[in-house]
Amino acid sequence: MITTSDFSTGALQEAEQPDKMPIALMSGEQMVNLLIEHDIGVVRTSYDLIELQEDGE
Repeated sequence: MITTSDFSTGALQEAEQPDKMPIALMSGEQMVNLLIEHDIGVVRTSYDLIELQEDGE
């Protein structure tokens, strides 16, 4: 099961029951991380990071 948010405590407990059919739960954050890890549906863009010098440097 996949959700775009998080699962309730009851859903997590139900998925962990050893005497029931196994259910894998994936939160939206886990799904996004998996998509990024495998470069699925993402575009990588790089930026120049510019920092201003502080006085005295």
